[in-house]
Amino acid sequence: TVLPEASPYSRTDGTDMCGVTVMLPHGAMVVDTSDPDFAEICSQVIVPHGWNADLLSCRNAKRNAWPAYLTANSVAAGTCRFEDLGYMRPVGDSPLPTSFKFTGTSTSVRLLIELTSAGQVVWPTTKLSLQLTRFGELFARKHWAKQLGISAVTSDIGGFKEEKKQEKQNPVSGS
Repeated sequence: TVLPEASPYSRTDGTDMCGVTVMLPHGAMVVDTSDPDFAEICSQVIVPHGWNADLLSCRNAKRNAWPAYLTANSVAAGTCRFEDLGYMRPVGDSPLPTSFKFTGTSTSVRLLIELTSAGQVVWPTTKLSLQLTRFGELFARKHWAKQLGISAVTSDIGGFKEEKKQEKQNPVSGS
C-alpha cells in the first residue's frame, strides 16, 4: 500500500501529499529496494497500478537512499526515475524512521510501504535489541508467575538471569 493512502487503481496524479507528514501504521515498513523480492514487488505493485501518483518512493537501506519509481501513470512504469528523491524525507534521525514528510510542491509522489504479517515489526537484530526483547519476555513471565502464584522459568539468555521462584508450601492443618 502507499502513504498518504490512495487507491491502486487511480490513474490521476494527485497533489494531496504536498507538505503532508505521514506516519507508518503499526507493523508496517517502507519497501526496501535492496530486498531480494523487490523485482517481484515492482512488477506486481508498481508497474500495473497508478496509486494516484506519478512516483512511488522506496528505501534503499544499503545505500541510505530514497529511490522513486514511475507508476502505471507513466509509459515507463517500473523505471527508477530518481536514485535519491529529495521530496519524501524521514522525520528524525532514527535508522528505522516511522514518520515521513513530503516536501515537494509539484511532483506527485507517495511512499510505498508493506505490512508485515500479523503486525510483526521488523527490528534490527543488534545484541541490545535482542537483550531488550528477552528482558521484556522475562519481566512479563515473572509478573504473571507472581500473579498466578507459580514458579517462573529459569533462564539466562541474553545476559539477563531470571531466578526461579519457590512455591510456598502451605502446611495442612489438622483439627
